[in-house]
Parts: sequence; C-alpha cells; structure tokens
Amino acid sequence: MVKVGGLHDLTPYVQQGGAYDLRWNDMFRFNRENAAVYDNKVVMIPLDGDVLSFYYRKDLFEKYDKQPPKTWEEYTELAKFFHGKVEPLPGSSSNETVTLSGSCGGRKFRCQEEHWIILILSSMTQHTGTKTGFLFDTSNMEPLLGEAFVETIRFTEEQFAYGADNEMEGCFDSTNIAKMNSGQCAMTYGWGDSFTEGAKGPPTSFVSGLIGTAQTPGSPVYLDRLSQKLAQYTGTGATCSCKGDDAASTNACLNVAPYTAFTGWSGAVSSFSAKYRQDDTTDFFAYASSPEVSLFDTIPNITGGAPFISVDPFRVSHTNAQDWIDAGLPADSVVSYLETIKEQQSDPNAVIDIRIPQTPAFLDELKVVMNEHISKINEKKSQGLTGDDLFSSEEEKWEVERKLRAKWKALIASYDRENSQNLLEIYQRSLGIYAPTYNNQDLSKIRPVGLTLCCILLATSLGFACWTFLHRRNNIIKVSQPLFLYTFCFGCFVLGNSIIPLSIDDSTTSVSGASKACMAFP
Repeated sequence: MVKVGGLHDLTPYVQQGGAYDLRWNDMFRFNRENAAVYDNKVVMIPLDGDVLSFYYRKDLFEKYDKQPPKTWEEYTELAKFFHGKVEPLPGSSSNETVTLSGSCGGRKFRCQEEHWIILILSSMTQHTGTKTGFLFDTSNMEPLLGEAFVETIRFTEEQFAYGADNEMEGCFDSTNIAKMNSGQCAMTYGWGDSFTEGAKGPPTSFVSGLIGTAQTPGSPVYLDRLSQKLAQYTGTGATCSCKGDDAASTNACLNVAPYTAFTGWSGAVSSFSAKYRQDDTTDFFAYASSPEVSLFDTIPNITGGAPFISVDPFRVSHTNAQDWIDAGLPADSVVSYLETIKEQQSDPNAVIDIRIPQTPAFLDELKVVMNEHISKINEKKSQGLTGDDLFSSEEEKWEVERKLRAKWKALIASYDRENSQNLLEIYQRSLGIYAPTYNNQDLSKIRPVGLTLCCILLATSLGFACWTFLHRRNNIIKVSQPLFLYTFCFGCFVLGNSIIPLSIDDSTTSVSGASKACMAFP
C-alpha cells in the first residue's frame, strides 16, 4: 500500500490537529518517530506498543541472590543454574512442588519463533540507531548475518538445552506465558502479555506479584558490516549500558537494542477513499488512540480467567503506575514493568521490524533453516545427550548461515529483477533514510521533446512519400528516381520509430520491460 501511495499522509493531522487531540508528544519516542512513520511521513496512528522484555521470577532470583542478565552469556548461565531445580508451587497450600525450566521460549514451526532469533541477532547487528536497520545493510542490502548469526545460533541452542519440555510444540502463549504462569519457569522474554497475564489470579496465573521485568540482554560485541565479523563494542553507538559498576571500562560497555517485535497495532487510512471518509476514519483512530480511551484498553482486567487483551502501553501517560495499582495490579511488579517499557520504547537504538514487500518470505526462510537446525538438536536432546555432544559444531552453524544468506540474496535478486523499484530503495524509505540521487538517464523531461520530434519525422516521411507518388510523372521526380526517394522516406520513417524504444526507461516500465525496449532499438 505504501509503495503505490495507498496510505494517506497523516502528517497535517498530527501537526494541525483534528476533532481529537492526538497529543503526539505523549507517544513514546519510538512510536512517533519510527513505528508510525514511512519515508518521513506519518502514515499510521499507534493503537498499541509492542516491545520484547525480560520476565523473571523475582522470588527465585531473590532466594538465590541472582540479578537479571545483562548479556546473553549471563542468560545462559542463569538458565543452566535454575534448570531442573525443584521449587514449591507459589500459592500452593498442599506443599506441591514443580520442576523448573531454566528458560521458556515457544519454538513451534511458524508460530512467532522468529522473534526470539531476531531478539538475539539484533543485539549484535544494530548499534548506531533505529534508522541503521538490523537485518540488512542500508547501503547495499547485504544480509547482516556472519559471526553475529553464528553466535545467535549458539545462544539459541543453549537456551533450548535448558528450556521447557514443550518448546518445539508450543507457541508464545503456551510456552513463554503459560509455563511462567504455572510456576514452572524461572525466566522468559516476550511482549507485555507476559506481565499482564501473569498478574491475573488463578487459574490464569499462580505467580501474580512474583514477576519482575527488565530489559532484554545486550551484547558486548557488534557486527562489523563490511567484514561480517564481530568487534568489541566501545559505546560509540546509540546506546551504551554499563555492565556492573565498572562504567569506565571498555569491556563494561554493552550494546542495547530493544526489539519492538511486531511493532504494535496501528490505524492507517486509504489515500484512495473519498475525503470525508478519510477525515472520519482519521478521527476514529485519533479517538481510539487518545490517552483517556487507550488507557482503558491498556490496563488489563486481572480477574482470573479474564479475556486476553494484548494491548501494551504506547504513551508516556500509560506509565503512571498509580493507574495500574488502582486497578488491582501488584505495586512492585507494576513499577518495574512500566519503567522497563518506557525505557525501551524511548531508546534511540530500538529495533523496528522490516517493512518491505518480501518481509514474509525473508522471515519464512529464517524459520525454515532454524527449525531444521533446532530439530536436530532436539533429536540429540531426546537421546539424552548433553554438553558438547548436544550442541552443533562451528562448521554446522556456518552452514546454516551460508544457506540462509544464499536464500535471502536470491529473494532480493528475484524481486529487483521483476520490479522497477528495487528493495534497497524501499528498505531505505521504510527507515526514513532514502536520499534520491540525480539519474542522468532519467528521460522524464526530455521524453516529450523526443516523442514530438518522432511524430514530426514520421509525418514528414509519410508526407514526402505521398507527395513523391502524386508527382511521380514529373520530369524532375523521374530524374531523381522515385524508388530512391521512397527508400529514403522509408529509412527516415524507421529512424523516427527508433525514438520510441529509446524513450522507455525504468520509470515507465519494469527492468525487464526496459531491457526489451533497449534490445528493440534497430
């Protein structure tokens, strides 16, 4: 829709206002500067604010004197520590116990499992701001994989090794949320639903008031886009989080890249609709997004068994903890949840999902190669293998990287071959960094002149040919040889026609069509 100009530009509405005050500056930074914007124009009104956060059992972390992980290495260490521990079921009066899973992440094929992979990968591939992108190089569309993806595979394998027993069959709701809420999981990551569902009473959740929230882990290294190798992060990018108290040490700096997976629901208006419909639709979305109305949808009903709402904070005004506490949510948990959401959604290095035509194909290829790989690890796990015997070799990880890179590059080449606007331009526009360059071969200004001369030449050739025929018995014409004059007129006619294929470029047809026009030139 955006590519063909199908989304109505809402920038004037945001700047001048309408029937409802959008209070645009009340939107989180990410929502107003990135999620709602395409090619530097506001084309959507946010109705939701998705971002992945880290969720953990506060009671267990306090019991064993543990802190939320700052890095993915620390995440693995904590998962390994908690995995297999037998703990009392929270709220149980019958001394019932549960066996803990160190980490819980649903990995059922084609069931949102790609988000957990991107969560890890983006912490290494994007370190200089949202507009630099995380999946492709914004200068040449080269996939950002390399050593970062190999490390992502390693962390994914380790999390799976200390994960829940239903990960290969479970999705986000049945693994990340349900396992945590049943008291069987020490930590997980996910959208705000992990907190809001966990805050409900039984039978929905047995851990209400026991869930802590923190930023997802960062990375001490980042991917050098030219070499595709990992380099030590020095804090020169958009965000630097200090590991521990040693803020002055280079090794203490971490790249933090909050992943706004799925970005959140938004309302857009068709540019092809009548103006009165555009105005009415925009007013409706502005009403639904207004602070007062949206707050009602954002704060959940925490009654056990209440409907799943799935609307997360997207405004600063949504983070007033007292509103949530008055609705019955546990005070300590609410404060850490809202502060984490606010911090991540305001981060200049927040990661936005790719928004280009081939997005479903890119993500599906990612799901396919990772599912094939993790399924092999699952087979080893079911056989009782552990440690190095369970995990894949470096060469096996690199083979997955090479396979995915080849598939992605083939998708890019195929799209560019069949379309006049290449994916790189669309990708840059989606991030608001596209800078048009002057094209010396652009014929839009000279084309009318060329076609006009073509018409004059064709008309003149036909006119002189007819004139020669009518005066063929004239002595001067006979001496000039009519056949020669006809041949001359025909040659001029063909020459005039040659201007037509020369007037075709990639602004009027596809790359394939322009190529055919070029070959048609005599």
